[in-house]
Amino acid sequence: MEEARVIGSVLKEYGRLSGQKVNVAKSHISYGDGVPSRIRRRVKRILHMNETHCLFKYLGVNIGMRRLPRVAFEPLLERLRAKISSWKGHALSFAGKVNLIQAVFQLIPIYLLSSGWVPKTVLVKMDEYCRRFLWSRDGDGHGLPLAAWRALCKSKDKGGLGFRRMSLVHEALLRKQLAKYLDKPSSLWTRVI
Repeated sequence: MEEARVIGSVLKEYGRLSGQKVNVAKSHISYGDGVPSRIRRRVKRILHMNETHCLFKYLGVNIGMRRLPRVAFEPLLERLRAKISSWKGHALSFAGKVNLIQAVFQLIPIYLLSSGWVPKTVLVKMDEYCRRFLWSRDGDGHGLPLAAWRALCKSKDKGGLGFRRMSLVHEALLRKQLAKYLDKPSSLWTRVI
């Protein structure tokens, strides 16, 4: 508990010297595996901060030490559903739907896909939303697909529409992060990971 008291005194001293105050409502504590609940409760009493399983939220993405469960991605999926719902009232041509999927829908989750592991079920759901929007009359229901999604995900010069399968985008972005990690082993980012 001494460590928690030291952290508390450092935060108070920082506030005194800088004139700023730590907002405990926005501050959280993250514990490693195996920390007993009685210690967690005592630290919470000392620091007046709640526990979290993610380290922080950045650009709407939970950044943490562990893989996040599917439910952690529900706000993103809800945002994508809402985006589609906002379009469905408009009389959109097939080409208009293609443009919206490519220019908006498939770009919304890019930062999330590059920031860490995303469950396959979430990636599949994103592709499903795109397919449903493309083939349905009202933009949100079911429609009769006239071509396989894999075929539509081919580049235009190979007969597709240039859609991107989210699982492949996710894999490519994670590989890019890995390359950064391997290229600059002494960088701050690499040391934090």
